[in-house]
Amino acid sequence: MPRFVRPSWIELTIDKRGTGFASGPKTKDGGMSAQFFVRDHGSVTLSVRVDCRVVGDHHVLTVFDETGQAICEHVTPLD
Repeated sequence: MPRFVRPSWIELTIDKRGTGFASGPKTKDGGMSAQFFVRDHGSVTLSVRVDCRVVGDHHVLTVFDETGQAICEHVTPLD
């Protein structure tokens, strides 16, 4: 984990290769989004999307399913 973190941070580890990518928003009120795709009967389809954003004085992490419906939300106060 970096010493200084904006409202959110992401680290990706793929197939035990170590942390291949780590980053976060440039500004204190910035957000980020990650999309995960899978093969489905020969096609590539969106599986889930994870959004991190600042809403007022809270950090909101939301997980969306393949239809775009929110299936989980986690809200924490900003420091």
